[in-house]
Amino acid sequence: MIKEMYPAVPFQKLLGVEVVDTKEDYAKVMIPFRQELAGGGNAYHGGVISSLIDLTGALSVWMGHDTEKKGAKASTVTLNVQFLSAALGQDIVAEAHCTK
Repeated sequence: MIKEMYPAVPFQKLLGVEVVDTKEDYAKVMIPFRQELAGGGNAYHGGVISSLIDLTGALSVWMGHDTEKKGAKASTVTLNVQFLSAALGQDIVAEAHCTK
């Protein structure tokens, strides 16, 4: 259920999120490049990349829970991203593994 509804969440819809793969405690998510997501030139805005990291991590957690029984609400307490280089004009993909 969560895999199907996830891309329909308004913010994920705005980003164009596509769920590539999921299994228990794992998620792989992609955002196709669009010029509207660029921060300058054809480089992704850092907020888009940070959002992809955040929402992929959340999805990996939910994939290990009965979301129909317990719901699927979560809040990120803190997120720190250090960028090594720009993501230039290509689709970006994130993978997350939840360890308990």
